[in-house]
Amino acid sequence: MRLVSSFLLAFSTLTAIPVPFPKRMPFSEKMLAGSVLFFPLVGLLFGFAGYGAALAGVACNAIPLIPVLVMVLWYALNKFLHFDGLCDMFDGFLANRTPTERLAIMKDSRVGSFALGGGVLYLLAKYVLLGMTAATVSWAVLAIIPVFGRYGMVLLAYMGRYPREKGTAKAFIGVIPVLSLVLSTAVCLAVLGGYAFLMHVPLTVALAMVFTVAAAFLVRAYANARIGGVTGDVLGAMNELTELAVLLLFITAYRFGIS
Repeated sequence: MRLVSSFLLAFSTLTAIPVPFPKRMPFSEKMLAGSVLFFPLVGLLFGFAGYGAALAGVACNAIPLIPVLVMVLWYALNKFLHFDGLCDMFDGFLANRTPTERLAIMKDSRVGSFALGGGVLYLLAKYVLLGMTAATVSWAVLAIIPVFGRYGMVLLAYMGRYPREKGTAKAFIGVIPVLSLVLSTAVCLAVLGGYAFLMHVPLTVALAMVFTVAAAFLVRAYANARIGGVTGDVLGAMNELTELAVLLLFITAYRFGIS
């Protein structure tokens, strides 16, 4: 029952789909931090949804529309939660302000020019890379792209420190148990190992995993320098940027014949 509760908590945290957890099951901040072990599995569900959308597009002979279908589905499933964090990070981090002022900007619900410009460029880049997927890798890669993004969030949350006195993400950042990190890593590696075996791309998957870990360290260092720590917005940005970068890595690896 405890594992079921943790999975439903992770699912409700990362998606906008209603679950019975809040009303029918026990809840604590310790469980919230421990639920990260299921983040890669929730990412896999996003991946299957995206892959399913791609297959539906192929079946309907609407291949040019597949990138749009995938993006709409992914963002509808979490109501642009992580994308909102990316835009807030653009607004705060790119402003020529003090760390305290940047944190205030990131809390502001208004959209600034950095968020607008950065968000549009990000979506364009993602659209282009998704469009290149069919001609290079395989639509099947969509099944694991979100796994890297969610695991990147887990790793960053484990290593980070929260710069505010209170906030929703404080229950995650800097308080994740070592065991939860180890189990989350094991789940992630099991999923990615299965994909690497089925698709015969062990080196590419290994490189993507190494890149995800390195990216978490780099994002943490940059966030510490800009705002003195890691916030929920930074976690969301980590997910979005990791997805984009790993997708680019798979396409590049295919171009160079790396498997």
